[in-house]
Amino acid sequence: MIHAGLLRTFDRVTSSKDRRPIYEWGAENVTLFPPLTRTGPLDVSGSRHFLTVFDWLQDDAIREVNVMAPVRSGKTLIGDSWLPWTVMNDPGPFRIVMQDDQVAHEQVEARTMKTLKAVPGIDLILPTSRHKDREMEIIFPSGHNLYIGGPSLGKLQSKGFRYVWVSEPWLPSIKKHFAEIKGRLGDFLKMQTSKLFCESQGGEDGDPWDLQSRSGEWNEWMVECQNCRVFIAAEFMGYRPDGSRWGIVWDKHKDARGRWDIAKCLPTVRFECRECGHPHIDSPRLKDNWNRTGRYDVIGEHHRSKKTAHWSFVIDFPWVEAVDLWLQARNAWRHSRDITQTVAFWQKRVAVCRNARSAQEAGSNFKREVYEIDADCKTPGEIWRSMEIDRQSEDVFWVRVTTFSAEGECRRLHFGKCFSFVECEAVREKFKTPSNRTFIDSGYRPKGDNGVYAACIRYGWLAVKGVGGVYSFTHVIKNRNGIGKRVQRSYAPLSHGDSETVLGNCKLVRFSASAMSDKVKGLIDGGKMIEPMVTEGDPLDAEYKRQMAGDVQVPRRNRFGQVEMVWETVDDNNHAWDLAKIACLGATLGRILPDHVEESRETEAT
Repeated sequence: MIHAGLLRTFDRVTSSKDRRPIYEWGAENVTLFPPLTRTGPLDVSGSRHFLTVFDWLQDDAIREVNVMAPVRSGKTLIGDSWLPWTVMNDPGPFRIVMQDDQVAHEQVEARTMKTLKAVPGIDLILPTSRHKDREMEIIFPSGHNLYIGGPSLGKLQSKGFRYVWVSEPWLPSIKKHFAEIKGRLGDFLKMQTSKLFCESQGGEDGDPWDLQSRSGEWNEWMVECQNCRVFIAAEFMGYRPDGSRWGIVWDKHKDARGRWDIAKCLPTVRFECRECGHPHIDSPRLKDNWNRTGRYDVIGEHHRSKKTAHWSFVIDFPWVEAVDLWLQARNAWRHSRDITQTVAFWQKRVAVCRNARSAQEAGSNFKREVYEIDADCKTPGEIWRSMEIDRQSEDVFWVRVTTFSAEGECRRLHFGKCFSFVECEAVREKFKTPSNRTFIDSGYRPKGDNGVYAACIRYGWLAVKGVGGVYSFTHVIKNRNGIGKRVQRSYAPLSHGDSETVLGNCKLVRFSASAMSDKVKGLIDGGKMIEPMVTEGDPLDAEYKRQMAGDVQVPRRNRFGQVEMVWETVDDNNHAWDLAKIACLGATLGRILPDHVEESRETEAT
């Protein structure tokens, strides 16, 4: 004879679904246990940014829900509450994909079984769990199964699921199987009844998790300025069009070696409004107000069936603690060029996808000004103007026009693409740049009728070529008495490149790529690399910033076992950085910028 309580429970499970929002249903039915920080009955009143995510999971028209959020910010709490709701109200084959089988086993024992057993109704129909290679399978009376395990390819290919919950898809063990994981939705996706839920911190630029999170509609959690009442993104680091910082800011205190004095910086931490600059001080009251009034705003295009929610540590983590981690990471970069801590901060605390290049790009900014261009097309204090060209495949040319002042300030007048030598020459004429101050990289296709050397002869330009692994070149300088001395400079003596055409040879200057990268970095760090004011979100300026972060310094051991800082290209899309190096070479040749290699390595010739 079947127990009457079991019959009532089965009837409850198989009856029509409870139409209340998941978080309202969960408040009565879901109990959370340690190791979750928030234990007891489900209560999201202090985390209103969860509500929209729950609504998406309940919406039959939404196929994919992504949450990109900081570590320890309650992401898995959403999944722990959604799972029992599906069992009671809309059952179907359910798969939870964890980092590996060991982690999955720990999830089962510490959380999943405890949560399911505490739900009225599920407690009476929950069968004894079955473990196979540490993968758990539960078969409910409805016939639907729940599987919890690692991302094993064999297991993923064996069954199809209506619900798939992927925890931390940024991890290597999961992202390499991500396509197969999504493929397990199979027939349910065709019937438009599937649901994919992914929750994670940030990963790396361009990895499957980055692409997944940006494949649909991006929703950013916005907070209300307590002064001007404008809603702004709760960002860690933002920049206004004039280059000034907003978001989490602090007073600048550095020691003699250029490292952050963390003890002096931390008491000044605050959040400044993007619009009015009002400083917000971290406090429970402020965060309660932000939680009460906060909302999601769509950034970019809307998408009906794919949604991503994002928030950073700014809304749920002590700012002083976060800035402490950030400044430690930046000091590590300053001391040993260790970028790993900076990358980890962006991924784990700000919850965005970053690699070495994009972490550097996001952590740096240029000084910006509105240039006053006079009738002669000159910038303030201009004493030098040059044009730089970097030729790429398929006749694509990246072009920059640069000016320098007597104080060594570098200003960019132009940055963009051309598609022929003729177009490059037109840019040179537009900006009134002297032909002999037009420098073109000869590293790609230098010879032939359509080569760089031929164009230099035709237009009067100067060919240049960066050399890696060399920091200085020897020059022999003779005085009036014919006595020579050897001088080390960052560029080689003038030579010539053979065009292999009837036009003959062109002038060629080879230079140390590392020395010029040092010079570019020195201008940026010293606030002398000045960029034009742009409108917020300008795509060309965003491309320029990406390209300027293509080269970074990393520690490497030399043949003597000593650690040296060397420049390394982390993104081949680094044309803006190469153009900036060429601009510094031109200013060095013109004696506008000092050649520090020459100053420190001058020796008498024997």
